[in-house]
Amino acid sequence: MKNKGLAFLFGCLLSISFTAAGSCQQTINQSLTAFANGDFQNARQHFTWVLGKKYTTDALSQVHRQLGRFKAKGHSRWLVINQQHYLLTSMLFSSGPKTAIGRCDPSGAISYFEWGPWSDARSRIAKAKVQKLSSGVSLVPDILRSRWGPLPAVWTFPQGNGPFAAVLLVAGAGAQDMDGREGANQPLKQLAIALAKKGIASFRYDKAIRAYPTPAILDKQLTVDDDETDDALSALSLMAKNRQLNPQRIFLLGHSLGAMLAPRIAKRSQVDLKGVIMMAAPSLTLLDNAKLQTAYLDKLNALNAVAAKQHQIELEQEQQLLANHKPGTAIDGDFIGMPQSWFLSLHQYAQVKVAQSLTLPLLLLQGAQDFQVPAAQNWPIWQAALNDKTNATLIEYPALSHLFMPAGKAPSPKDYQKAAVIPAKVTDDMNAWIKAHS
Repeated sequence: MKNKGLAFLFGCLLSISFTAAGSCQQTINQSLTAFANGDFQNARQHFTWVLGKKYTTDALSQVHRQLGRFKAKGHSRWLVINQQHYLLTSMLFSSGPKTAIGRCDPSGAISYFEWGPWSDARSRIAKAKVQKLSSGVSLVPDILRSRWGPLPAVWTFPQGNGPFAAVLLVAGAGAQDMDGREGANQPLKQLAIALAKKGIASFRYDKAIRAYPTPAILDKQLTVDDDETDDALSALSLMAKNRQLNPQRIFLLGHSLGAMLAPRIAKRSQVDLKGVIMMAAPSLTLLDNAKLQTAYLDKLNALNAVAAKQHQIELEQEQQLLANHKPGTAIDGDFIGMPQSWFLSLHQYAQVKVAQSLTLPLLLLQGAQDFQVPAAQNWPIWQAALNDKTNATLIEYPALSHLFMPAGKAPSPKDYQKAAVIPAKVTDDMNAWIKAHS
């Protein structure tokens, strides 16, 4: 909705009775009671990660001192602005009357909280931290709960009322943020905005290994499910509860390792997915691709033969270690910064076979100039495995890199340092496929 339409919404004071509103009102009231009693830890217990960063216990204590002694709690009303419901609660402090303004996200956590005079409520809400792009696309911050704690996340909504078709964006290996940031580029953010312009919403989040690197690396039983699968399943469940989305039109999109694990996520999902998109999905094992990538970069960088050979030996030794592992026994140590348990869990996963077993619509996309998941070795395996399956669509882009952006003449990590754009052809293909399967 464009800004000129907000004037009408500012005037809409409603009383809403649906269950989510009642639950939100109860949560906000509990927080306000705790705040009034000086129990700041419980006051922020149900805040989202983003709001909790703003309102620490010290910050709430400072606000409490400014407001003065609590005297009485008055009535509450719902205010609807830009299709969001805000609870306005009158409260009296020794400094005078104030209004608590709160809003919950789809999971029931408090995602917005401010104090101000009743007359100032509308203008305060209008300044909420929702980023509105000129195209009408909205980026709404949120959190995703994980085993180690809340993960920063963001919804990207198209212009309009919905309910929208939606895509969960799952990042690749390593400490990836919600944007899939590589060098000067943010491919997942680009995809989210491009899809929103076509009427498709999305959800993405920082990986747990980025938000909580220490407990992740120290966990000697860490698996790819802890790293990727479980949080993706939680995100799908959150999406299914969001009233701005059509629960019958939810898709899963994975990039790189996220694409490799997409069939596993889809197989375990309790949400009725409409389809799976796999971008730069490895068909070979992670270590086989690591050997190809390392050999390519060593040659590109003119590394001496002895050092290049040593790289291959180290990767082969890791492969042998995993191959010789006895089921049911512990595996200790780490390799290139990740616990061996993580590598073992990936070694035991056969992504091609799991993808073949899916009856959901599949869309596989590959950049022919990808040096991280080399197309020459990975793409033919997907073609052989899926070409005779009517639910699978495979598209290769001749000039694109691992990030689905134009690659250099000799593709390399240097390409990622230059800001680039994912060609419209990629998101056009994605949009057409999503619409065809909605």
